Amino acid sequence: MKRTKTLVIGLLTIVLLAGLVISPGCAKPVEEEKIKIVSVFQYAGIDFFVPTRIGAEDAAKEYGVDLEWLGPPGNETLEQIKIIETVLAAGEMDGLMVQGYPDVLMPVIQRVKDAGIPVVLTNELFEHDLYDSFCGADGLAVGALIGKSLELDLLGEGVWAKAVGYEGTGEVEGKIAFLTDFPGAMNLEMRLKGARDYLSQFPGIIDLGVYDGTVDMTKSKEVVTNILTAHPDLAAIISVCAGPTAAAGMILEEMGLSGTVVVAGMDLLPMTLTLVQEEEIASLVGQNPYGQGYLPVKYLCEYLLNDKPMPRWMPTDLEVVTLDNVDFIIEREEAYLR
Repeated sequence: MKRTKTLVIGLLTIVLLAGLVISPGCAKPVEEEKIKIVSVFQYAGIDFFVPTRIGAEDAAKEYGVDLEWLGPPGNETLEQIKIIETVLAAGEMDGLMVQGYPDVLMPVIQRVKDAGIPVVLTNELFEHDLYDSFCGADGLAVGALIGKSLELDLLGEGVWAKAVGYEGTGEVEGKIAFLTDFPGAMNLEMRLKGARDYLSQFPGIIDLGVYDGTVDMTKSKEVVTNILTAHPDLAAIISVCAGPTAAAGMILEEMGLSGTVVVAGMDLLPMTLTLVQEEEIASLVGQNPYGQGYLPVKYLCEYLLNDKPMPRWMPTDLEVVTLDNVDFIIEREEAYLR
């Protein structure tokens, strides 16, 4: 299963004579090369994946394997495919951890699998079954937790319930818009379903549908602006990904609507955490990016070194961030960036 090479140290004198063989003591033994795991991420350099890289590196050190962290500087799927093809052609990869858009990557992942190399997906879930294991949060649970956090934001005597006029009513009601940044992506669709299913229990909620917040921040802010303009009585925005979450918080501030619309979203980025601290975003759900790096490398190592089967799914823990705990979370996340 592991690649091997012969290490030649010193000068070996080989005499080729009929009937003679080389003495066993003359040749150096074949030594096994260290296992090499390659990570190719579509967004390899963004802040969200800093903890992911640290987790992967921690696991690699723990198991004594080599880890190569690769990826294009931005959202460049074709460049990501080229990187995977180059690494595959070099023949120096024992396991692959990959994050990116599923449908586009499927052909190159097939070639990796055909070469007998195990593949672990992290963060993004594929709809096909080419991968050996997936590491990430349960999308339905993520969505339900965002919905639950929104319910808590709107109920009782909290700052958001007071801002939107529901304080003390015990009712969850009003218009809610849903944001994504990649319509059709399996994990995001699961989050949307989880949130909408959870909130469907409240008859007072008016579901305005799902809007494409896009991966471009400028366009995402335009989408949020248009929603707020079309629905000045909007009660809340739920975003199932980081970019539109940040865009919603920033637009509320720019339009002078701070505290009038509840934003419940995703991911613990410096920008989104700051917006929670500034009370532009009410709550965030974190999906443990550190674990999304540590667990894939851990299980790849155990498979490659010990032939231990990998679980089909490696779930990561979820956490909710609000004004109550955001200072602690910011301190923790800044430690990764340092």
